[in-house]
Amino acid sequence: MLTYLNYVKVYILENISKERRAYLGYAGSAIVGVIIGRVILPGGSADAVTQTVTQTQAVEGEAQTLTKTKTVEGSAKTVVETAVETKTVGAGETATITERATVTEKETAVSTVDRTVTNLQTVTKEASAAGATSPRPGHLIMQYPGFISSLDPAGAGGWTFGAETLMNCYDGLFHYQQGLTPQPKLVTSWERSEDTKTWTFKLRNDVKFHSGNQLTAHDVVWSLKRGLKVKHPSWTAIFQTIGSDASIEALDDYTLQIKVTGAGLAVHYGLANPTVGSVLDSKVIQPKIDAELPEGEGPGVTVQWLSRNTAGSGPFKVGNVQEGVQWSLERWDDYWRGPAKLEKFTFKIIEEPVTAVNLLKSGEIDYIWRLMPDLIEDLKGEPGIFTHNPGPTAAHIYFAIDHSRELMKSKTLRQAMAYGVPYSEIVNDVMRGYGVKSTGWSIPGQVGWFPGEEFPYKYDPDKARALVQETGLSTPIDLGVCSWASFLPVWEQMSAVVKARWEAIGITMQPQVMDDAVRYGGFFDHKYNINWTSSLWNIASPYTNLPPHFTQKGIDDGVSLFQFAHPTSDAAFAIAGDTTDLALRNVEITKAMRVLADEVSGVMVYWQVFPLVLRDWIEFDYINYQAPVPLWNMLWDFGFRTK
Repeated sequence: MLTYLNYVKVYILENISKERRAYLGYAGSAIVGVIIGRVILPGGSADAVTQTVTQTQAVEGEAQTLTKTKTVEGSAKTVVETAVETKTVGAGETATITERATVTEKETAVSTVDRTVTNLQTVTKEASAAGATSPRPGHLIMQYPGFISSLDPAGAGGWTFGAETLMNCYDGLFHYQQGLTPQPKLVTSWERSEDTKTWTFKLRNDVKFHSGNQLTAHDVVWSLKRGLKVKHPSWTAIFQTIGSDASIEALDDYTLQIKVTGAGLAVHYGLANPTVGSVLDSKVIQPKIDAELPEGEGPGVTVQWLSRNTAGSGPFKVGNVQEGVQWSLERWDDYWRGPAKLEKFTFKIIEEPVTAVNLLKSGEIDYIWRLMPDLIEDLKGEPGIFTHNPGPTAAHIYFAIDHSRELMKSKTLRQAMAYGVPYSEIVNDVMRGYGVKSTGWSIPGQVGWFPGEEFPYKYDPDKARALVQETGLSTPIDLGVCSWASFLPVWEQMSAVVKARWEAIGITMQPQVMDDAVRYGGFFDHKYNINWTSSLWNIASPYTNLPPHFTQKGIDDGVSLFQFAHPTSDAAFAIAGDTTDLALRNVEITKAMRVLADEVSGVMVYWQVFPLVLRDWIEFDYINYQAPVPLWNMLWDFGFRTK
């Protein structure tokens, strides 16, 4: 018998007062809402996306239902039912409530696909303050805390200061828009075999690279095979969803086929990654590889030209680069989707947050990236400045642990570290509420998630101190250098807090700021026991979650950041990776997630919030900013422009 398993409610509030928002359980800014529910069927095309759209309209003072719609979609085994109801909650105030239910034949199944839309929110920001105009029409300047480490999509580019550049200079086969279901971009249609192991994609035939070369399936094959050969751990999304042993070939100029060895439920999720899913111009890059590296590329060996240049088909091209000062993106007017609304976007290096705030106030810059929480609070209500708290994402802040290091092989020590982190102090005092305590590698609603009350580690200094003594090691136990990256200055404050709390239980460390490429290089070379890390690697987790970093296969393939393996989680991941039964997959991945939590595979601290801080002369069409995938810097998609 069909059984309702899960209901996900998404609240979109229009012009609601602060008191009313608090009453309804939403603490963000007032917004205009449009809800779009989407489901990608097992095989499909650009037209295979079923949509339910409801737009609210206030009826002042009338407490009545304005709109009520219902859509049912899916297959014989799984049906997704979406009901949309819009009600007036006060004079001139409306709230739209979308309720989703997944119905399945198996009572033990979990609504893994639909649950990923938890926290979906669409925001429209239109009018700036009356009379506010940019001193640089068509040009937006954003503060950035550090210079480019790399622009190579197959290398450090996807994890470092180059990521926002890659998102705008390259295209992928799929991309994310409103929600967590990949939408077609370079793809016009696709088919998946019944056993899910063979995916066939038809590509657009009207896309050109910045060089003028035609983009074909051969470029896609070349780009994917290059990344799999280089094996940089930033390629987690590809290793996780396609695998290192996949067969990738062009059947003709505009037909691509990918064959995976396990269950291929999430291939399109990997291809939708906004950085590592980039398609490169092989005719431009291959000659440069041949000239620079006669023996070819491989792990840790990549062509240097791509560290400062791009060869894509995206809406922008890299313009002027001033080493250590700034770099810019310039609009490419021949972009296949039409030119972007911005003509130029400049990343200006300003390391000191207070300096950035002063430049924002004076109008010398337009946008601040990841500002310190206390400074964001100070800017609220500042004339001419727009701030927005979108809520938590799937991006984690955590201590990565290198389990190949002898010291870190002690589970007792790792447990002491986990019990010794003052999570609430970090989230509430340091982050000023811009974050939510992590309770596992999966966020609520994703496969493998389990309730926070079941997470084994909470701040308990007495227990941590006892565990330190239980290790039998001489105290204080020195963990050595713990790197943090300059792109998130608040890490310095968090490091100081954790350092003090750990010293009180008998553990020492030396926090040290590093460029991303340097710190990850040192970690991959096994120089450090721990490393402050931020990552958004589990966005494909409606179907799979994290195996490359936490299995023996990941270690053997050379793509494991953590060098962690455990027989129980390895076995669970193996079962999950070879079945198309979503219920069984969720059971096994949840089992693995519990092992990873109990064994302290990493010390998970909190899920990030990415606040917006910008001048009010900047406008944009919509922003999918509270969904677990923060893609706010995709300039064409969000229609960024200046008045």
